[in-house]
Amino acid sequence: MAIRLYMDHNVPRAISDGLRAHGVDILTSFEDGTHELNDSDLLNRTTELGRVLFTRDYNLLQEATKRQRNGVPFNGVIYAHQLRVSIGTCIHDLEIIAKAGEPEYLENRVEYRHCENENCCMQVSRYEWSHTMPSNNKRRDFLRSVAASGLAAGAGLT
Repeated sequence: MAIRLYMDHNVPRAISDGLRAHGVDILTSFEDGTHELNDSDLLNRTTELGRVLFTRDYNLLQEATKRQRNGVPFNGVIYAHQLRVSIGTCIHDLEIIAKAGEPEYLENRVEYRHCENENCCMQVSRYEWSHTMPSNNKRRDFLRSVAASGLAAGAGLT
């Protein structure tokens, strides 16, 4: 099952349009009427809808980390730095994640892309990696499924 994405109000329209052009299921906070919600309520909404939140808002990571520490479930957050990760890279990486991943791979996790360096690729938050990684290693399984899909060529994920 593909990962359905939810774009917060800080995501440029070009990313949403690019993903739609590639057949990715997305919903924006503007379309959903949630563009003025605080971070906690926004994560509640995305979880209610069964979508993974994509953001370029660093402050939203604080809410996700708080939930990880307190054991409050959420469907996952994908973060890309506003200045260091291009729109094209966001579209490319999110398409791979959405089409090759499974929603449970991102449950209660934060994935982030902090630069354009292909050797950095998507990284799991330090707190999540050390404190909440399940023994069956869902992140490893996720990356293997991406590699096996053939979509990862050139994305630094193989």
